[in-house]
Amino acid sequence: MEKYFYLTLDLLSIIFPLLFSFNSRKNFSKKWKYLWPAIFLPAAIFIIWDNWFTGIGVWGFNPRYVTGIYFFNLPIEEVLFFVCIPYACVFTYEAVNYFKKTDPFPDNGRRVTWILIIGLLIIGIKNYNHWYTSVTFLATSVFLVFLITVGKPDYLGRFYFAYLFILIPFFFVYGILTGTGL
Repeated sequence: MEKYFYLTLDLLSIIFPLLFSFNSRKNFSKKWKYLWPAIFLPAAIFIIWDNWFTGIGVWGFNPRYVTGIYFFNLPIEEVLFFVCIPYACVFTYEAVNYFKKTDPFPDNGRRVTWILIIGLLIIGIKNYNHWYTSVTFLATSVFLVFLITVGKPDYLGRFYFAYLFILIPFFFVYGILTGTGL
C-alpha cells in the first residue's frame, strides 16, 4: 500500500475542491474553460523544470512511495501534483473571495509585493551556490517586478489574503512529501 502514498495525497488534495466545484451557489466548474489552460501551461513548464532537476540529481523520489509509473524521469504522481495542487489552490482562492467580498488589503498589495521582491532577491543571491533555490527565488522576483510594473494588477490584496488560506493545506501536503524523509 505504501506505493500509493503520493498518489493518495494527490487525490486527497483535489477530491474536495473537485466535488465542491459543482455547488449551485458558486459553480466553479463553469470556469473550467479558463482554468485548465491556466493549469496545463505552467504544469508543462514545471514538469520540464522538475525533469531537469531530477535528471541532474538535485532531488529524487523514493520508489517506496510511488506506483512506479514514470513520465520521463518523474513519477506520475509528481506530474499529477502539478494538476491537483493548482486546482485546489485556485478553487480555494475562488472560495475565499466568494465569502470575503471586499479586499482586506486594498492599499498594501504593491507594498507586500516589493517586500517579497527584495526578500527573494536577497535569498536568491545569497544562495547562488544552490541552483534550485537561487534560480527559483531570482526568477520569482523578476516575475513579480514584471507583474507590478507591467501588469499592474488590482487584485494583489485579495490574492495575498486568499494565499494565507492556501498555505495551510499546501504546507501540510508539501511538508509530508518533502519534510518527513519520504
